[in-house]
Amino acid sequence: MTALPAAPSELERAIAAQPGELERLLREPIPHDTIERLRQALRVVYGDDPSIDEIRSEDLLGEYPTVRYYPPSGDLFIDVMTRLGEVADYEGVEAEERVVEGIRVRVATPRALYRLKRNTVRPLDRQDAAALAARFGLEDED
Repeated sequence: MTALPAAPSELERAIAAQPGELERLLREPIPHDTIERLRQALRVVYGDDPSIDEIRSEDLLGEYPTVRYYPPSGDLFIDVMTRLGEVADYEGVEAEERVVEGIRVRVATPRALYRLKRNTVRPLDRQDAAALAARFGLEDED
């Protein structure tokens, strides 16, 4: 799932795990070719930024299943996620389809991102939730 610019300019990429995959993922590193494909995709957009090579499967399988990449352009940041936690699953996140540079992608709505981030333990997620709420006029519904 991909989330288009959110707060103020965020792009998140969640890699959906199939049933039973999460346990395997937590025991095994992400295949090298998957990480390498991610790095190649980032290089297509951001060139030879040396920080791209610092993205490791171990980071994506740690306590926080997210690696935040700040491109040299500074115009946005990208969160690469391997799991959503206990609050939601990939299929259950409110989403819509968008066309980005001619490619149809499934994107999380700002409300979905807000719900996912507002009550997490990561201070950065709570900051993101506050920025989403301010930008899109979102409020707690429950």
